[in-house]
Amino acid sequence: MKDQSRGIETFLEPADIARTLELVPASVRYHIKLGHIVPAALTVRGLRLFRADAVETLRRHLRQRRQEKASK
Repeated sequence: MKDQSRGIETFLEPADIARTLELVPASVRYHIKLGHIVPAALTVRGLRLFRADAVETLRRHLRQRRQEKASK
């Protein structure tokens, strides 16, 4: 996500992703561990940061899984 006024890219934390996708934080950590969402950066304190497009990738993955479960 870019701040158009300054051309600065903003990053999301796992808690932000959980709120955006209506997941519990543990689910976000699970998907990170499985590689369904890949961090763009890691802070000195070990916090993973994600770009908005990675969040959309995870959203599509979750939607696909729901559709697969519904078709069974």
